[in-house]
Amino acid sequence: MCSTQLDLFSSDSQDNGKELNVKEKEAEKVTNSSENNVVLKPIKKSKDKPIAELTIEDKKIIDIELQIKEKETLNDQERNNYLNQVKEIASSCVKCVLSETRTKVVFSAGNPDSLIMLIGEGPGENEDKTGIPFVGRAGQLLDKILESAKISRENDLYIANVVKCRPPANRTPFEDEIDACSIYLKKQLELTNASIILLTGATAMKAILNSTSPISKVRGQWFEWNGKWVMPVFHPSYLLRNPSKEVGSPKWLMWQDIKKVKQKLDEIKG
Repeated sequence: MCSTQLDLFSSDSQDNGKELNVKEKEAEKVTNSSENNVVLKPIKKSKDKPIAELTIEDKKIIDIELQIKEKETLNDQERNNYLNQVKEIASSCVKCVLSETRTKVVFSAGNPDSLIMLIGEGPGENEDKTGIPFVGRAGQLLDKILESAKISRENDLYIANVVKCRPPANRTPFEDEIDACSIYLKKQLELTNASIILLTGATAMKAILNSTSPISKVRGQWFEWNGKWVMPVFHPSYLLRNPSKEVGSPKWLMWQDIKKVKQKLDEIKG
């Protein structure tokens, strides 16, 4: 382990302005050169359902969409009121089989007026019990990652998942489950104030960027999507399985990525 290595994701992790050593510079060159040449691999888009096949939940969301269209603009209070209506619909959703085994619907956490939205895959055991996303070991690591860049989870972040109910045994959600929940995530993206979207892991990247590219190839890159800045990053649970802090390791790469996020946040804030 090199002596200048950062104490990654502890409360005192910071960029102290010192020059990177030779090993770090070489790793940075490799990272930057690979980022410039990656093309997203698209996946098939699901077709819109006929009106007759829409669920009760879908129809309620569509009714909200029609109400929004009648207004030229939404102020923050109106936007948050509509978001709470979507949350209420999701809280009793039975659109897919995940509703049969859940304890609680995990809709969101954080500040819907913040400039950053983080999207995960789905709730785990702790999230299912509490109804709050990212509260287990992965959530604790996420907190440290944010703290390392002086990003406040409570004030600077809005957190959501691709699916709102826990898949059994924390398996990857199936396509029909993702599709069933997509209407909620779509409204969250539209009704929050986020200009920066962080996609933690492959499932979130597929849901938003419609891509099957390996997360390791596209993490740390900015993509423009619907007027927002989107960056795929490693999921904290992946970092827990790869604890090395060496230069070029997933944790080291995550540190590079979170610094880019903080820089973009500062640029947007002006």
